[in-house]
Amino acid sequence: MAASVDPLSRGPEARVAEQSAPAAQRLSVLGEITGGIAHDFRNILAVIDSSLRLTENNISDTDKVRAFIGGAQEGVDRGLWLTSELLTLARQKELLASAADVKELLSKLELLLTCAIGSSVRIEFQFSANLPKCLIDRPQFAAAILN
Repeated sequence: MAASVDPLSRGPEARVAEQSAPAAQRLSVLGEITGGIAHDFRNILAVIDSSLRLTENNISDTDKVRAFIGGAQEGVDRGLWLTSELLTLARQKELLASAADVKELLSKLELLLTCAIGSSVRIEFQFSANLPKCLIDRPQFAAAILN
């Protein structure tokens, strides 16, 4: 049987080391997460940068320019999504999921989507007749659809 050691009998260095271990562990995890985020953002910016450079180099070829702008927009969209996720995590905001009718939620967003997309694009929703309600955080759902 191991003898128990009175925590007060140890020296102050041992107590400080013991207390700082969890903090060092948190800093290590934070460093890993930050590194992953920085890597993701660098990749997103590389996509945008490449698309813009290719657009500049092919300015006279309308079809290529549209494709490159589309690539840049995908990068921007990924950046916005990642930023939104980080902000949600930073706020430690819990999702408030509740049963919702997707058809009803999308119908409420239709006018806003139409204005955001422009008149050259037509939005058409097609739903299954027996579409069940889904667990949805309404603000997150609206933000995802609009983004």
